Amino acid sequence: MLALSQAIESYGLDPGPILQAGEVELSQFDVNSRLPSHALDRMICLAVEATGDPAFGLRFVEFLQPTSYHALGVALLYSPTLRSFCQRLERYFAMATTLDDTRFVEEGDVAYLVTRPLVSYSNTLRRCHSDGWTAWILKLLRQMSRPDYAPVQIDLVWAPPSDLQPRYEQLFHCPLNFL
Repeated sequence: MLALSQAIESYGLDPGPILQAGEVELSQFDVNSRLPSHALDRMICLAVEATGDPAFGLRFVEFLQPTSYHALGVALLYSPTLRSFCQRLERYFAMATTLDDTRFVEEGDVAYLVTRPLVSYSNTLRRCHSDGWTAWILKLLRQMSRPDYAPVQIDLVWAPPSDLQPRYEQLFHCPLNFL
């Protein structure tokens, strides 16, 4: 919630009304609090509407740190290899959230992460979540390995407007496939 609040504030907006719509009182929210999926969905939709930024998920990630996902984030950051990073993520992801499922798949010389929602998201949250989750994983991978790390390809669930695509290319540094 803190990262969401900071992301909204970075647009010069007051996050209070958006958090209230999700029935979240930031001062009452602690690191062990869980948020119902419908409340998260509503807040992200309102944040995208208020900011006018369909790529809000990319901005949101700027305010996430490894500790945003508690011990899992730190464990991922200190993974000795990319493979162990992906294996840890798959194994312990359910401890961080029950909203999605993440799998690490190895097929021959190709390895990839697949994240699928376990709940129904609005189209807005689906897009923001795809952008944000992918950018956060890449941010961690760059912190644990090297700053210029780039995957072979990234698949996202939507094609952003053409004027936003350079923003995605600049962040991800690899071919993008929009599903």
